[in-house]
Amino acid sequence: NPTTFVSHLPIYQDGSCNGLQHYAALGRDQEGGKEVNLVPAEKPSDVYSSVAARVEQKRLEDEQSPESEVHDLALSLRTVMPGPVSRKVIKQTVMTTVYGVTMNGARRQIERQLKAMEIDSNERMKYATYLADRTFRSLNDAFTSSMKMKDWFRDCAEAIVKLMHTVEWITPLGLPVYQPYLETKMEENKVYRLPKTIKQINAFPPNFVHSLDSTHMMLTALNCRRLGITFAAVHDCYWTHACEVDEMNKICREQFVHLHSEPLVKQCAEFFRQKYLPNWLRTVMLTEEFQEIRKKFTPKVRQGMLDLDAVRHSTYFFS
Repeated sequence: NPTTFVSHLPIYQDGSCNGLQHYAALGRDQEGGKEVNLVPAEKPSDVYSSVAARVEQKRLEDEQSPESEVHDLALSLRTVMPGPVSRKVIKQTVMTTVYGVTMNGARRQIERQLKAMEIDSNERMKYATYLADRTFRSLNDAFTSSMKMKDWFRDCAEAIVKLMHTVEWITPLGLPVYQPYLETKMEENKVYRLPKTIKQINAFPPNFVHSLDSTHMMLTALNCRRLGITFAAVHDCYWTHACEVDEMNKICREQFVHLHSEPLVKQCAEFFRQKYLPNWLRTVMLTEEFQEIRKKFTPKVRQGMLDLDAVRHSTYFFS
């Protein structure tokens, strides 16, 4: 009798490309939200397949392009990859977009996939560069506000490093976060510990999103404990007993909505202005320079039309 059988197995629910879920919520990207299951649907969406389909559509358009260079490259790629662009080719690039993968990094990821397909080594780089570019463009199409938000995070980090500071922020739970990426320099027998510029800038967007997904996990864990539900987690994979899966899923969705109902980007911007632009700094900086940095710390990204409350009814948000 299955109703009386005592199950001790942990059953997991996994986020749908969780980093992009947080980005889509921050930017209120409706199209991107659909692709990472923030919106209710009869069956789960697969963001990797969706992006692959967008890349394939761009390739078809390029094959008809009046620009000879683009046209010839797209047709040349078709001869070695006659079928549609597969999710496997672009999956790693989509996944690591959240972690700040660069164009060069994306090219190398896709080049490895093309190598596995035994495409000629002399041709792989140009095809990988082309596919990486079209993958980034496809992500920007679906996650328009989100990708602009990521660029704003990078701009803020760049401004902070120019002020000779490391990037710091406070999570919605009140946890202070500090990026300890420093380098040692010596000048005139004095030792200085200075922020590593590139590392500070590249690390901030993914680290900020990680601080949000860890906050979401903690909120879910606390609410499960309050209701007596056994809970465990590995990153964005949440575990409980079979009889509690539906309740845990509901709590997970509610806490995501609760988290992103806060003005997280505005709070981050305000923290930066207070910490890195105190009033006394006006006396030692040019007015134009001070105002320019203050302007960078003011988010101007227009949010999309995603109804965040829809997450409460999205069965496949974590599944």
